[in-house]
Amino acid sequence: MKPNKDQTVKDIAQGIMDYLKSHKASGLVFEIIKQLKVLSAESARTARVETAINLNGMEKERIAGMLAKKYHWKEEIEYLVNPQLLGGIKITIGDKVLDLSVKTKLEDIYEQI
Repeated sequence: MKPNKDQTVKDIAQGIMDYLKSHKASGLVFEIIKQLKVLSAESARTARVETAINLNGMEKERIAGMLAKKYHWKEEIEYLVNPQLLGGIKITIGDKVLDLSVKTKLEDIYEQI
């Protein structure tokens, strides 16, 4: 079963606060939030496309065209080979994820059993 997203976020935030308190650095919270916003904006400038196999130029062009048409994406695209996906494709833009991988489909089927 997948963890509850809200609870996971709360747990991470609490862990960060506990860490900062234990290191007497809780005054850095707002500076950390500011830096997280900068990092988030930077990551949103690159679309990450993961596939189980290496894509050729024509396949990359088709994906870039689809991203431009469907998401109006004109920024950088990073192509990665991730054999753990088994097949399909996983596209990440900032905090948005479109996961059409075989791995995720199999995990979803397993959870339903």
